[in-house]
Amino acid sequence: MKIGAGVLAFILSIGLFPESEITETPSQDVAVTAEESTADTVNTEQNRAAELAAKEAEKKAAEEAEREAAEAAEAERKAQEEAAVREAERKAQEEAAAKEAERKAQEEAAAKEAERKAQEEAAAKEAERKAQEEATSAEQFQINQPSPGEVAQERSVQPVMNAGGGGGDASNFDTYNNVEQQQTSEAYVLNTNPSSMKIHYPGCRYVPKISPENYATSNETLSTLESRGYSRCGVCMK
Repeated sequence: MKIGAGVLAFILSIGLFPESEITETPSQDVAVTAEESTADTVNTEQNRAAELAAKEAEKKAAEEAEREAAEAAEAERKAQEEAAVREAERKAQEEAAAKEAERKAQEEAAAKEAERKAQEEAAAKEAERKAQEEATSAEQFQINQPSPGEVAQERSVQPVMNAGGGGGDASNFDTYNNVEQQQTSEAYVLNTNPSSMKIHYPGCRYVPKISPENYATSNETLSTLESRGYSRCGVCMK
């Protein structure tokens, strides 16, 4: 068994092999063996360095992959948060628009209802006014219908009026009986005969007896008509 001097001394110092079994290697062999040992050591160190470099590269690659994955996850989380915020804003806008539309619809409905009620009230008041006017006209017509005694008295007065040169209603008291002359929506009926110039209510019993050429109606006030020379009927306006 041939071994180097250094190795031989080490083996002898620890008593691994009996000294009789060990032969010393020539110095040339020792030199070759040392070179081989050095080469092996270098190769081992290189391999170890390569392994360490590979492990370091693998570690860095894993760390880079982990970092990229974390960045991707963070980016996805932010994107989801932004999407959630946008969705919340959209829903809030839709809810606000729906509430505004509902409010406007309620306001329009309330306005229409108020207008409808106002129209109904106005129509009711107008109907009540017309009913009152009709009732008043009917009442005046009934009140102003001459009794047989009044007709006889009126006829007895006519010769006196004719003798005095009067005209208009008196001269043709029995000539006309135009009841339709009472059917007017105007406030007053006028006898325009210059000798009469009387103001009557439409229901007055003398209205049918006014000659058509002397018949007129008016919505002017009594004071205005009186300022124009008319006077109130002594029967229907007494």
